[in-house]
Amino acid sequence: KSAVNDLTGQIQEQESNGKGANVRLAELYSNRGATFDEMGDAAAALRDYDRALEINPDDAKCLFNRGMLHVGANRFDFAREDFTHALALTIEALAGMAASNKVHVVRERQDRLKDVEDAVSFGADASDTRVVAAQQLLSGKVEQQLSAAIARGRDAKRKRAAARKKK
Repeated sequence: KSAVNDLTGQIQEQESNGKGANVRLAELYSNRGATFDEMGDAAAALRDYDRALEINPDDAKCLFNRGMLHVGANRFDFAREDFTHALALTIEALAGMAASNKVHVVRERQDRLKDVEDAVSFGADASDTRVVAAQQLLSGKVEQQLSAAIARGRDAKRKRAAARKKK
């Protein structure tokens, strides 16, 4: 409950500072949604995920989390939409990783998201092992590694562009 209160305070601070629609605010809503989800309050989680995606519709992790919420509520069509959008965003975001020799990580992440989409298509629930594996892949250390790899890919792309301009 204190985590919800902390996030609510941060959301209110962001909104009162005139920073209503920014990536940080979307992240706070997404995090609070995940906290509500962990607490079992699906309605509050869905409201926060929806708000986060209104602000930043290209947040693949939030789309994935909302998709998992839909799976838990047997709203498979909505889940499929969220997973498909998240997969498309992930492929786009990870394109830079391929250039930095991270193809295997990209493929594994794509495979896991595809597993979730397939599981949903067959009516799996949130405890399905493929869904759990994909959820684990998209959280924690893997997410940090992917973010770092994406940043390295972007840096390499910028350096190549700068080198081309010098020529």
